[in-house]
Amino acid sequence: FDFQRRLAHLLGYDLRSLSTDLALRLLSFDPAKARVMTAPDGGQPPALSDAVIRTFSPYDRSRLTAYTQSHVDYHVVLDMIPSLALMLVNGIFREDISLNWSQAQILVGVGLQKKSLDSLATELSLTSNQVLAFFQKTLHKICKAFT
Repeated sequence: FDFQRRLAHLLGYDLRSLSTDLALRLLSFDPAKARVMTAPDGGQPPALSDAVIRTFSPYDRSRLTAYTQSHVDYHVVLDMIPSLALMLVNGIFREDISLNWSQAQILVGVGLQKKSLDSLATELSLTSNQVLAFFQKTLHKICKAFT
């Protein structure tokens, strides 16, 4: 648990050059459960709704909703992505949100490794528009679980 927690925070520094695939593997990501880590004592992370209320203001949640409805550009929610990615790797999403491997790669790549969507597009052999579509779909799933 400690290794994975520390790794999640270090991915934005020198480890940002790791592929997102390797980063997720090191974090032991399980797409079937949208869960990465559990506490060493086996305890459960906080419920998603509690974590969301503690982490994001009502204004933050409305910005996220506006983005998922294509009312604003992704730059408007970019500051929220590291917190969302940490929620993913800390197991807070649990079964509430089901992300596939590509969606998790984009969330971890942007949120923890601080990669641009263009660099992720190159890494994942996708176009920038495809990565942006995956990004929006991922945030849509997350936003839907918040409500």
